[in-house]
Amino acid sequence: MNDFEIANADTELDPDQVSTGRPRTEEEMRVGKAAAQVLTGSLIEELKSRGIDAQRASTAAPPEMNTLSIRGRFLWRDKDPGAMRARVWFYQGSGVNSRLVAQTDADIPSDSMRATAVIGSSAYTAAQEADARRMARELAERIARYYREQGWINS
Repeated sequence: MNDFEIANADTELDPDQVSTGRPRTEEEMRVGKAAAQVLTGSLIEELKSRGIDAQRASTAAPPEMNTLSIRGRFLWRDKDPGAMRARVWFYQGSGVNSRLVAQTDADIPSDSMRATAVIGSSAYTAAQEADARRMARELAERIARYYREQGWINS
């Protein structure tokens, strides 16, 4: 699994998702990167708990034809500031034989907006990390479902 990226604004992917599309401040990007790292790490843990041998791409063996590679982007939600969004792409295979097999978006109601409006505060950061862990659980279940449908795992 590759580390999740951070979009500077949702308009990088879909201009209809945001009202302003304003660029993020340096502090917002720092907090977003921290949340994305938690999301990636938590997703790997969640997948392993479901019987899927998940690893960071930087430490994994080169992908084979039955390898599912996951790329994701953590998005800002100006239109709905009470939600986190991640867009995730699933590729199967390696190199020129890699093909997109699925794409999904995950929205999670955010505790960070209820915790405090001060981006960068410890309460905000803790809430962002909790949001990322919840999102990881949701994404892991979707991925496990796909693996079960493919017959790659039983449970």
